[in-house]
Amino acid sequence: MGHAVLTQAYRANALFDAHREDSEFGYRFLADEARDAGAAMADRTAWRICRDNRCCTRPHAFQ
Repeated sequence: MGHAVLTQAYRANALFDAHREDSEFGYRFLADEARDAGAAMADRTAWRICRDNRCCTRPHAFQ
C-alpha cells in the first residue's frame, strides 16, 4: 500500500471516529476533531473525504 493511500485511510478513519462522536456537525468541525486526534489535513481534504464517503449528516455541510 502506498504512502498516500495509507495517509488517506488514516485521515478517513479519524473523520469517521469524530463523526461517530458528534454526528450532527459538518466537515469543518470533524476536521478540527480529526486534527486534534493527530490526523493533519486541510478542511478541503476533510470535505472531500466526507463527501466521497457521505459521512456528514448535514446536507448543507458540503455547499
